[in-house]
Amino acid sequence: MTKQKGKFLNYYCLLSCLFIFSFPQTDALFAQDSLKTDYHNIALGNKDKLRKANINIGISGDIDSLQGVQTNLFSSVIRRSGKGFSGGIFAALTVKDFTGVQLSSITNIVGGTIGGVQMAGVMSAAKKVTGVQFAGMNNISGLDLVGVQLSGICNISMGVRSGAQISGVMNVCAGNMNGFQFSAFNYCDTLNGGQFGLVNICISHPKGMQIGLVNYMRDDVKRRIGLVNISPQTNIQMLLYGGNTSRLNIAARFLNPKTYSMLGLGTHYMGLSEKFSGALFYRTGLWFSPYENAVVSTDLGFYHIETFDNADEDTPERLYSLQARVNYEYKINPVLKFFFSTGYGVTRYYDQNEFYRKRFLFDMGIILF
Repeated sequence: MTKQKGKFLNYYCLLSCLFIFSFPQTDALFAQDSLKTDYHNIALGNKDKLRKANINIGISGDIDSLQGVQTNLFSSVIRRSGKGFSGGIFAALTVKDFTGVQLSSITNIVGGTIGGVQMAGVMSAAKKVTGVQFAGMNNISGLDLVGVQLSGICNISMGVRSGAQISGVMNVCAGNMNGFQFSAFNYCDTLNGGQFGLVNICISHPKGMQIGLVNYMRDDVKRRIGLVNISPQTNIQMLLYGGNTSRLNIAARFLNPKTYSMLGLGTHYMGLSEKFSGALFYRTGLWFSPYENAVVSTDLGFYHIETFDNADEDTPERLYSLQARVNYEYKINPVLKFFFSTGYGVTRYYDQNEFYRKRFLFDMGIILF
């Protein structure tokens, strides 16, 4: 009995040792040694939180670190840093830094610096980006971006040290923008590059340029090209007037030092009849004040004219007009001015190289604010 017990005890100890050394991740005592060993992990479920992997393939991956390839059906998780390729259908997550390519159909997240490429169907996010972020919807960089953000909807970064933000809807840079923004709406705190979009907004503008339909900046630097340019010195006014082209008009005027621009609507462009017609117009010009309470200005304007369903053989559905005016304004009180204008305009067909109408222009009305 004693010998049999001794043999049983020896076999038990041997099997226990084999079991322990077969699963080193179950004991933190072996963590440091096993981290030095590269290995391949290919299975349905890969969870080895204590070792570095060269190849990690399966349904769901959860490893300590990577130097190679990690591709899993659902998600790929790296608990420290990674280098190489990491991808999953739903998500790819690296807790610290990652260098290489991170790819998923929904979300990519790097808790440290991504040096390389992040590509996701919905969102890519990293604490810091040195490389390229692609996403179907949103890209986020928690610190300065050095590279490019490209998304279908929105890019957000705390700063752009060098590079570009390109999106279909909106770019936001909360700090210095030392690069370029291309989107419908662009915002940055300090612009040292360029903004190109429908609406561009910056708080400070030491150097660079804004090109868009509407540009806004809080300093007085004038490197901007747009239909409407707004700064703290811009005075926004409302014009109500009538004339012999569009009979009733309302417009917003953005008055800057020596320059201005106007956006407005006019009705009954073809005359005071039961048939309705209207115009959408833009005007831009220069002004000066020859003496107190008086302003003389001159401008050029483009009018898009619609006759809607009232078109006939003589009147097309759409026309355009080019107009030039000289204006005189007199200040009645701090919030009210009276003005009249005269000039000349030509109205043309969009689809024909000929004039529809030529005439002298006369307008009269008031300016509020």
